[in-house]
Amino acid sequence: MQPEKEWSTYRFYPKYEHLLDEVIQQIIKPLASEMTGEVHYYFFLRRKDHHGHHIMAGFRLDPDESEVLRTKIRHDCGQALAELDGDRRGRRRLLFEEEDGEQQPAVRPFTREPVFSENTAAGIVWPDLLLKRSTDLTFSILENELLGGADRTEAVILLMHQAIRSGLCSMDAAIQFLERYADHCIASCKEPDLGANLDQAVKLNEKQFLSQWGRTLNNVHLLRKVRPFIEELSSVRHQVEDQLIPSPPFEEFLFHYLHDTNNRLGMSHKEEAYIAKLLHKTLEKSSKYA
Repeated sequence: MQPEKEWSTYRFYPKYEHLLDEVIQQIIKPLASEMTGEVHYYFFLRRKDHHGHHIMAGFRLDPDESEVLRTKIRHDCGQALAELDGDRRGRRRLLFEEEDGEQQPAVRPFTREPVFSENTAAGIVWPDLLLKRSTDLTFSILENELLGGADRTEAVILLMHQAIRSGLCSMDAAIQFLERYADHCIASCKEPDLGANLDQAVKLNEKQFLSQWGRTLNNVHLLRKVRPFIEELSSVRHQVEDQLIPSPPFEEFLFHYLHDTNNRLGMSHKEEAYIAKLLHKTLEKSSKYA
């Protein structure tokens, strides 16, 4: 009988928040690649606590490989964090500029057993495969951007559109979903005038976005990156509906998973709200939903 695989979880704190992408590319991705095996799962999220901004990464491994992972992290990852280049020229272009304070580089184990596979508030079960699929998609998009491909904002817009289209059968349902998505993200920011300011930004940039949107929908390379995630999302939707009676509304399932995937790509709540509002406006004025 094979031993039960368990989640080994660590938090990686770089010197600056804008180095989180480098943590993903230079530390998390290689760790995931080296943990070989027939069925291994992993994921990460961007987080902030009293120590500062960090990547929380989990690897579901058998006990022997968990020990290998601990040894590698103890010997290599702390030094790698300290050696990450803090040059701001490598920082990605943000839709909304934010502060980026200095903090102490460190690797910290996550001792509390987190709830990875379910969102108890929504009553939704997340299969480990979908966590891995979302993480692989993130690796692919960041690597593509690094090589000069479409930036992650374009990828997030296409991902949200295709995911919504895969599960919501009408234009009205899609528009209502985007309205709720934007409202949730705006509420999370706790900025009184944010909704009105984003509406104004959408109004100013609407024509430019509509022009770019047609090209985004025809980006075959980017669609190939996104398509496996959408297929897995649709498959898991049916699994959830079969396993949970009564099953949660698909809109709840879709919201939480898109929100987590956007987090992996480094999108702030403000950026998510802005993108949701732009997509909302686009769907109202375009037949590209179908």
